[in-house]
Amino acid sequence: MQPAEQNQAADQKICSRCRNAFSCRADDITKCECTGVEVSDATRRFLAASNFTNCLCVNCLKDLNQRFELLADKQFPKRGKDPLIEGFHYYVEGTRWVFTEQYLMLRGYCCNNQCRHCPYGFH
Repeated sequence: MQPAEQNQAADQKICSRCRNAFSCRADDITKCECTGVEVSDATRRFLAASNFTNCLCVNCLKDLNQRFELLADKQFPKRGKDPLIEGFHYYVEGTRWVFTEQYLMLRGYCCNNQCRHCPYGFH
């Protein structure tokens, strides 16, 4: 293997979120694609609370930013004050409530119960 080929192989990573391969330039961050993505404060807080142990691809960073942008005017429902909205916060499957990704993102942390729609990388 030529030195350039070895360097390219070392740059290949698997995105912790979508599991797709991508090229990462952590060795020279100024050349990495992720520097072109402006990550919102909400996305930064989410990433800090997540279980993602490796880099995320540009598509996932953009997707997370977009998801938090859509949730910007929403708040986590307060017990007894705000109703849970079926189809947005949860859906019913048989006799069980299944919390949606939006609900879990608004909650702001992972409960480590391997929720079906866990956005934090724990399922």
